[in-house]
Amino acid sequence: MVSEISIFELGENIANQRALYKLLLRLDEFYIPRISSQIDLKEYSMKLLKSARVFCAITNKKKYAGLLAIYVNDKVNCKAFISTIGVFPVYNGLGVSKALMLKAFEIAADSGMSVVLLEVNINNQRAVSFYKKLGFEEKNKDGNKIVMVKEI
Repeated sequence: MVSEISIFELGENIANQRALYKLLLRLDEFYIPRISSQIDLKEYSMKLLKSARVFCAITNKKKYAGLLAIYVNDKVNCKAFISTIGVFPVYNGLGVSKALMLKAFEIAADSGMSVVLLEVNINNQRAVSFYKKLGFEEKNKDGNKIVMVKEI
């Protein structure tokens, strides 16, 4: 477990948009498939900061370890959606992903959500296993994506 990691939220401003864009660029190669193969990263970073809650994990040496973005705006169905989670490989296995996910569950519950959803690429079995350990269940498969759900 990482004891020297802090989780903080990025607010919506131009400096944070640039920082998020740069962070997504650096993490892009570690996603399966790359996010940039599906969406323009600059537009995506603006969209996330405008409509989602974005959290970064940072080390005590002020280095980014990872990020997570979650939508908690479906007040009718009370469903939160984790749009992205990414951790630099050097921090894999140290609890960074778990810390970010626990933060997401806290934010979802505090926002009145009862369910958290996410999509994961069918080929990303490491992530699927991780999500299952956190209590997610496979809801359905949609092409190359698995939709997973967790009640909170």
